[in-house]
Amino acid sequence: MERNEALEIIRRERAPRDYELESFENDFWNRFEEFSDSTDLLGAFDNWLGDADLYYERLRAELYMESRGFPHYYD
Repeated sequence: MERNEALEIIRRERAPRDYELESFENDFWNRFEEFSDSTDLLGAFDNWLGDADLYYERLRAELYMESRGFPHYYD
């Protein structure tokens, strides 16, 4: 699938924030041709977004716990 076509499908079907779409594009720069249909593409985006959200959730929790004087638990 062509990169611009893939990004347009994601914009239309998922309405991501600009920084989310840009980060996804950067992470998948060389992999867009692997997607043969929109279902695979949207599944990859959903999985990527879920992983990214979990990363930031863990980071926020870690920073909060450290600010409260607790040791670093998320290594």
